[in-house]
Amino acid sequence: NEILGSGCFSFNGTSNTYVLPNDLDEMLSGAFTFSCWAYASSASSSGNITIISKPYTTNWSSPYHSFTLQQNGSNFEFASNYGSDFFVLSSAVGGTGWHNLVVTKTSGNLFSFYVDDDTPNTTTKEVTWGTQAWTIGNTPYNSRYWDSYIDDMVFLKRVISDDELTSLYNSGSG
Repeated sequence: NEILGSGCFSFNGTSNTYVLPNDLDEMLSGAFTFSCWAYASSASSSGNITIISKPYTTNWSSPYHSFTLQQNGSNFEFASNYGSDFFVLSSAVGGTGWHNLVVTKTSGNLFSFYVDDDTPNTTTKEVTWGTQAWTIGNTPYNSRYWDSYIDDMVFLKRVISDDELTSLYNSGSG
């Protein structure tokens, strides 16, 4: 299990990011849960703005990214894009303020994306994980800087239960 940082991360939307070590990669081979609280400073963004990303390559070319959590317009999205093999799981933001975002992956490659403990969007997909570093607050190759706050980021080496998911959502507001 990994807790990413301590305290709330603040982002200016133009330049600041945090790069994480690749030791998180060992969690990707099996089941995992990623959770965070993200503050939507507006009900819609003017494009994709990235909360956390695991780029596959160092530039904007196929196969793009293995794991991206972002706000796109009035939706939060979890996406993986390996060239022609990509998926996006999307959920409406529901306004400004703090939102609890959770991505789970079973050992059988079932991805589930939850926003505010709502019914998840799911897909079963094999993902090819890149070797680039995890980046919080931006997708490194195309300036999609987050312009708000991210708090309580956690990676777990297991899928959390429905009760844990509800407890996590009820435990705070960022």
